[in-house]
Amino acid sequence: MARRFILLTLCVWREEDYWAGECIELGTATDGDDPDEVRDELSSLTATLVDVLAEDGELERVLQDRGVKIYTDELPKRVTPPELPVREQGRFSWQEKPLFAAAG
Repeated sequence: MARRFILLTLCVWREEDYWAGECIELGTATDGDDPDEVRDELSSLTATLVDVLAEDGELERVLQDRGVKIYTDELPKRVTPPELPVREQGRFSWQEKPLFAAAG
């Protein structure tokens, strides 16, 4: 079976007195005191969701419903990041450490 990959966007931003994070495509979210903590927790939560959806046989349907492309064998050399909503507090993605989760 060919390897398959998905590319997900994890965003972390500062709120007034804490940091928040969200996976744009799947909607997993968390918050914490420090951006690295939030990024790590968000990565873990998102990977767990992908695993659970795969175990339940729902992953491909959910990915299709949310417009997430499944890549086969390898990721493209260039990926255009999705447009992110602009927030007053600012928002940025951790593009130096993208989350690649195997979909099968």
